[in-house]
Amino acid sequence: MKGSDIRIKLLTLKHQIHQILLEFLASPHAPIYVKVIGVCLAFLLFVLLLQIVSLLWTVLSFHRDPVAYLREYYDPLTPRHVDTSDFRTSDDHVFDLEAYKEELFKLNEFNTYLSDHLPVNRKHKDPRSESCRIAAKRLPPDSDLASTSIIIVMYNEEISALLRTLVSIVLNTPMDSVKEIIIVDDKSSRDELGSRLDKEVAQFPFAKIIRNTKREGLIRSRIIGSKAAVGKVLIFLDSHVEVLQGWYPTIVARVMEDRKNCSLPSGSNNRPHHFKSSL
Repeated sequence: MKGSDIRIKLLTLKHQIHQILLEFLASPHAPIYVKVIGVCLAFLLFVLLLQIVSLLWTVLSFHRDPVAYLREYYDPLTPRHVDTSDFRTSDDHVFDLEAYKEELFKLNEFNTYLSDHLPVNRKHKDPRSESCRIAAKRLPPDSDLASTSIIIVMYNEEISALLRTLVSIVLNTPMDSVKEIIIVDDKSSRDELGSRLDKEVAQFPFAKIIRNTKREGLIRSRIIGSKAAVGKVLIFLDSHVEVLQGWYPTIVARVMEDRKNCSLPSGSNNRPHHFKSSL
């Protein structure tokens, strides 16, 4: 059944309940207190149905075409953790954009202003050599890959960079094999990494956040994420990477050959000033 068909059926059910309620209220035999209780229950049911319709529509839209959904949902983000009033020139009329960019750069040691205005679903060319692509054809099919938990540790990470990590995973990974994405927040101090981060991550039904009550460091945070994981294979990623086509089967297949294997992929640097790959 298509997502639109389910939505139509739910709306039809809501309309039928509405008609029953009107007939009930019009009955001269119903006591007034019964009518009041009926109205309250009907209102609560109506709100619940709206929430269900909204949730189903979001989930179905995402799974039907994740690229289109992510492109529609994520607009360029605006940095909110720097007071822009400090970047007026002496005449108090012209905004000093370069000084603003430099201040943002200090927060993360990369071009935060550019990161916040780059699309989170940007496309990359396939960096693999011809021999790598041929070797990939000999790997097990996606349906035979072991289940995985992807663990990402972050501390005061820029939300736009983290979102690019999550979206790149969705677009370049056979998600049927991924049990979950666990984000371990090592007690970040930035305000936007609270409720705003919760809202962004909630758009990914398979992702969850674990928040440390104190600073634990990278290794202990990874251990905390490992203890919460349910996948057979654990994959650890940084919070500001972009995975590319073909990354996942190669890593998982090597671990499936021998559970003692530790697979380390090759990667390139996204230049901190312009975010262009070194490949």
